Amino acid sequence: MPNPFKPTAGKMPPILIGRENVVTDFAEGLENGAGAPSRLMLVSGQRGYGKTVLLVELARVTLSYGAGDGAPNGLDRHVRANRRRKRN
Repeated sequence: MPNPFKPTAGKMPPILIGRENVVTDFAEGLENGAGAPSRLMLVSGQRGYGKTVLLVELARVTLSYGAGDGAPNGLDRHVRANRRRKRN
């Protein structure tokens, strides 16, 4: 049986399904400021579960709040590069 896993290395799907609560909690943490419980998150899961996609989406949310310069591992640069590619 062939392996059904098709790595996409964080390629954004056309629609993000089942992550609305996480994204909303994260956005509320940004709104509530320092000390907000939602500002600390652990993202884990098996390969192919969409961890990188979720982190890229959270980076987008962070940038929309005017934050994110110097985000860990350059996620802010990754999001900006994706935006530029979509415009061209």
